[in-house]
Amino acid sequence: MKKIFFLAILLSLTSTFHANAVDVFALPTNEKTFYEKGFPLNEYLIYTPDKKCFLHYLSIKSLSMYKNIQINQLSPSENDQCLEKGFASVNITDDKNNLIQTLTGYFLNGFFIGSVPLNSYAIKRSAEADGTQNLFYFIDKDDNLKVQYIGEMHSYLENDGTYTHFDACNPFEILLQTQNKALFNDPVTIQNLFTVVKSYARTICPQVEHIVFKATDSPSLDNNGIFFQKTFYKDAPSDIWMEDTNISSNHVLEPTEAQVYSDSHANLDEEIQITDDQEYIIHVSDKTNKRVLFVDKPYLMKATQNEHTLELKPGWYKVKAKFSPMEDLEKKRTGISLNEKAAIIDIESAKACKNSDCY
Repeated sequence: MKKIFFLAILLSLTSTFHANAVDVFALPTNEKTFYEKGFPLNEYLIYTPDKKCFLHYLSIKSLSMYKNIQINQLSPSENDQCLEKGFASVNITDDKNNLIQTLTGYFLNGFFIGSVPLNSYAIKRSAEADGTQNLFYFIDKDDNLKVQYIGEMHSYLENDGTYTHFDACNPFEILLQTQNKALFNDPVTIQNLFTVVKSYARTICPQVEHIVFKATDSPSLDNNGIFFQKTFYKDAPSDIWMEDTNISSNHVLEPTEAQVYSDSHANLDEEIQITDDQEYIIHVSDKTNKRVLFVDKPYLMKATQNEHTLELKPGWYKVKAKFSPMEDLEKKRTGISLNEKAAIIDIESAKACKNSDCY
């Protein structure tokens, strides 16, 4: 009875999408690139020898030698043997049964999702012009508010031509799919919705520190349908969530203007150049976490935490560092708007200052 009920929910949900949406079960064949709106999904299927189970393997390389997968382990509670969901260790072998790669972690509908378990199902796959691969999954719905909560995770191209696992937590991204735009007229209602979003984020990603909260009226989850977006970072010492107002929008309250994104370096001021170690005056913002330090002056900057930065609090510093322009892909990973100028900073030493007049 539970299976019938689950299937009814799935059919009801997927029936809301337009015909041009990618059906997660309409699969490409091996050695054939599948496209979504002109962008390649860069996906191949690798099967078990009995052809009953398959793995979605993401790569831009030819996979002619990748013939089979062997599912070695599954979580004890998981009855399904085909990577629908749960933990598994998967060996990828060539036609001579030589081991090529092992993927160990959690899977969802045949997609490798790393160390985060998802008791859900995939809804849609999409791709972007920069090669980023997206996977949408069902979280919950609220019939009274006419809202469906859809998670979004991404896989990024690596230097060897393969992709990372789909990452649901860094950041945690959630779409409220709804035609009920009146919800976003009231700041109190928006705050209540964010409270719900935080509860989902903490359930799925207990250590979450970065949330991207969006709303769309697109049945196919198309980017053009996004009419609301807010980005939040958690201040670790205070456990308070703070909004990044630089990348927030609400087109229900504000006039909608089309955004035109330029090529990777065209949106950066010429003054941001790759430099050797030099001294700079910077302002560390309060949007810090355990791994990344955020700087808002003289540019939006991101620094990986190291022994020189772990003790830095919000405020002004004179630093010895080098910095370089931030690529669009890194902006997307960091949660910085593509039309913002931004840099990556490598801090070698830092001295606290009372204000911007550092000596």
